[in-house]
Amino acid sequence: MKNKQPSGTKYSMAVGFVPLFSGLLISAGCYATDVIDEFSVEVPESCSLSSTVDTAHDTNIKVGQYRDDIGETSFNVFCNDAEGFSVYSVGYSGNSYGNTIMLPTNNSLENAIATGLASSGEISNWAMKLTSVSENFTLFNGFGSYHAVPEEYTKVASYPSNTTTTTGVQIKSTYATYISSAQVADTYTGKVKYTVVHPSSKEIETKNITDLTYLQDFANLNFEEKEMIIGSMQNNTTYNLVDNRDDKIYQIAKLKDGNVWMVDNLDLGSTPLTTDLTSSNTNLGETVTATTFNSWKKDAILGTKTDGEFVQTSGTDAISNTKNGSLYNYHAASAGTLSGYENTENAIHDICPAGWRMPSYGTSGEYDIIRNLYSIPLLHSSIADGGAGFAFSGNIQSSINGGAPDSQGSRGVYWASNSAGKTSMDRIFITDTSVTTPGYYGGGGRAEAYSIRCILKNNTSSFTISMGTGVDGIIINDAYVPNNSTIQLEVGTTVLVNLTTPHYKINSWTVTSNTTTTSNTSQFNYTISSSDAKLTASTTYIDTPIQNLGSSTCTSSPIVTYDTRDNHVYTVQRLADSGCWMMDNLDLGRTNLTSSLTSANTNLETTITAETFNSWKNTNYLPLKGMDQNNGVSFGTLYNYYATSAGTISSNTDNSVDVLYDICPAGWQLPDVENNTNLLFDNYTPSALLQPLANNGANMTLAGTASYKGIVSKQNQEGYYWTSSKTQPKYKMAIVVSEENHLKSSNIHTALDSIRCVLKESQ
Repeated sequence: MKNKQPSGTKYSMAVGFVPLFSGLLISAGCYATDVIDEFSVEVPESCSLSSTVDTAHDTNIKVGQYRDDIGETSFNVFCNDAEGFSVYSVGYSGNSYGNTIMLPTNNSLENAIATGLASSGEISNWAMKLTSVSENFTLFNGFGSYHAVPEEYTKVASYPSNTTTTTGVQIKSTYATYISSAQVADTYTGKVKYTVVHPSSKEIETKNITDLTYLQDFANLNFEEKEMIIGSMQNNTTYNLVDNRDDKIYQIAKLKDGNVWMVDNLDLGSTPLTTDLTSSNTNLGETVTATTFNSWKKDAILGTKTDGEFVQTSGTDAISNTKNGSLYNYHAASAGTLSGYENTENAIHDICPAGWRMPSYGTSGEYDIIRNLYSIPLLHSSIADGGAGFAFSGNIQSSINGGAPDSQGSRGVYWASNSAGKTSMDRIFITDTSVTTPGYYGGGGRAEAYSIRCILKNNTSSFTISMGTGVDGIIINDAYVPNNSTIQLEVGTTVLVNLTTPHYKINSWTVTSNTTTTSNTSQFNYTISSSDAKLTASTTYIDTPIQNLGSSTCTSSPIVTYDTRDNHVYTVQRLADSGCWMMDNLDLGRTNLTSSLTSANTNLETTITAETFNSWKNTNYLPLKGMDQNNGVSFGTLYNYYATSAGTISSNTDNSVDVLYDICPAGWQLPDVENNTNLLFDNYTPSALLQPLANNGANMTLAGTASYKGIVSKQNQEGYYWTSSKTQPKYKMAIVVSEENHLKSSNIHTALDSIRCVLKESQ
């Protein structure tokens, strides 16, 4: 049976077992019966390509020199297709299809080395050569000698095979380079991608940016097609595509970071929509009707914090030659998915076209990379002039100017997809003389209106979830993913994978793709590769309540327990200070409680209803994302002292007493300075406090601290932990840990810090 696989770098053999039962007869008496158990196995025709670096492709070379046979890589192809296969190659510098240049480390493109064949002269160049190792391997188009690296997928070799037995054959690649006397000293890197295609008669169909009509067409391309089209786009060149939601034309361009950007600001809604926003045309999970979206358009934004609003601007920026578009508050920008005034989530969905999204913030975010690649004038300059084309389309600060567009022509302010706290989102702010670090001053308030400039999503890979019995699913970047399901994730992005099923402990995670990563934490970070991946986890059901543990139960060995209030799983252990500590930060409130806090389950005297406690979220406590990279422990939740003391000490009240009650589980309490933290500091160095249990550490985390506005700081630098000890009115003692130091600090009640509970030894 023919089962041709699509072209690609690697294919897997699929084996299926299908039991078929027949001839089963049950009747009175003792008669002979037959059971025929039949299974079938289909082995598809498939080929796989792997490589082994025999000698590294790097060398030191002086200016004015030519050097060939730089490094050697063996490519091994295993194939059972009787019609044989072909090997294609294409330049892949900068992780972008079609680029044949060698990029310098400093990314200054004017110094890049182009591909070519010269061994002397004024222009540097590099070339590739293939060598046939296996008999019958035919090299094409002169690639048996040094040849310029192809800009499009080009057939470089073929093998006839003529057998259905899986056969392994081999070719080798080497490289040459000439460096002119004018070449700037630096480290230069180029890449060549090889792809196996079978049968040998099949051709890779090349695609060009001119083959697309709509912005949304990118969402329907496979990996190779998308790479081809991006590779066909020239730098400092704009291309026009149509948004199929309203037929507006937008300029797009590939910028210095290698990403494809819309260079006109989004203008969706300036003319009323007649088509609903759905996942097929918009970066959405759920539909927003045209009627709903149209209702968000205003003559002036009034500052409503929970409703979608946007204002149309007009004209084209004379310097950037890009359209000003519309200004959106964050409810509208996120297509209504971030509607609350107090919300610390990042935007997963937005009103960019399908296949596109709002750019991200941070040291590895697209905005920060762009601001480092372009000088201040070039950020505003046109694409044709080598700039990034950001328009000075102004913004709306509703609390200042009553909703009228402000500073058009003198600044551009653009939304990012990242939260900057419970009331604001990150942004980038550009003028003729400055550009802010993304997230400057905590970002922009969600009620303000800024421009949106969309960036093309990376290619996606399949991510399959396979969990142990009893686990219903996991959380990936705040989205619930059911067990035994497959989702698509963006290549190159890092996702937070988190188990939230109550009562369960992770024994091990294993993610298999190009590499294997194993962890036994409740969560971990994973960077999506271009290959499909599968996540598996073995789990154990935990049935020991933390509220039932006593002094005799807690030992120097870890004990895994659960909190009866929310079934959250914690590890506890007796440490070197002789105290029995929770080894995880308290996380009460991450999921809404359904049972009240009482003296039977919590270290308090008076009942707090579940409804009351849940209402404190984002105001008095703040669940964090992420984990400490030192020990894999979740950052947990940050609490102000009102929540920490179970409502017994108001954040605004002068109160100079030690705390009697708190939100630790019943039988546990906040540590005090004299009996707990002083002894802890005596027995652990600062670095040991942060080490995992397996390294005789205390598992403390650098979760940071937050202000009363919900803005988190010092994360991955310091950890702040409340104690029960008094200091002065409106302040309580906290301990601060970092890799270099541990100390005691007087913290204001309104600050939000972590909680580690310690067992009451009188139990």
